Amino acid sequence: MDDELKKLRELNLKETKEKLRQIPEDKILIKKYREKDDTYKWLARKTAPNLTSLLGEELTAGFITAAKSLKKLAFMASSKIQILGAEAALFRHLKEHSNPPKHGIIYKHNSVKEAENKGKAARQLAAKISLAAKKDYFKTG
Repeated sequence: MDDELKKLRELNLKETKEKLRQIPEDKILIKKYREKDDTYKWLARKTAPNLTSLLGEELTAGFITAAKSLKKLAFMASSKIQILGAEAALFRHLKEHSNPPKHGIIYKHNSVKEAENKGKAARQLAAKISLAAKKDYFKTG
């Protein structure tokens, strides 16, 4: 992996940025997280340092896994981020007209768990996650 990065640095700046976005680090992160290997923590810190500082390694890996990639998470609306992991409840709401889900895996974060108004806390955290994911994805090489 280090050899690939050294070769990329030798290219011009524009090509380097495009190539870095195409490195499948988030796919490796997803695979390691699903295998419950501890290297996902290191990969989470390396791939998404802003998300990791906001959520921690495990939740960062969980969000990137649920979104399928850091790119998809960066382009996702905060309302969608809020209910990531609650797809079953969302489809149940649409089909049976039950209450809509307020939160998915975002509920695992302490600030949402301990809040009196969990829906409001989940919305606020989802907005911060959206900003951090964008900052991580569009970071300069």
